[in-house]
Amino acid sequence: MTLPARRSVLTHGLPRLRDFYRGLGWKPVPGSDDSRTGFLLGGAPLALCPIPALAAEAGWGVAPGPA
Repeated sequence: MTLPARRSVLTHGLPRLRDFYRGLGWKPVPGSDDSRTGFLLGGAPLALCPIPALAAEAGWGVAPGPA
């Protein structure tokens, strides 16, 4: 039996994505700021955060890059 792939949260760790998605007319969820931002996509949340912060949460050693 194969289980279908499902996701409840998609997290991106790329610089300046907040401005890109806001440029598309997407509205950030309340509480969003320059350090963490979220958007609802048909009920599924898309979370955006800086690469160093995402790496730290995952326990990866990543050198800070451009914000």
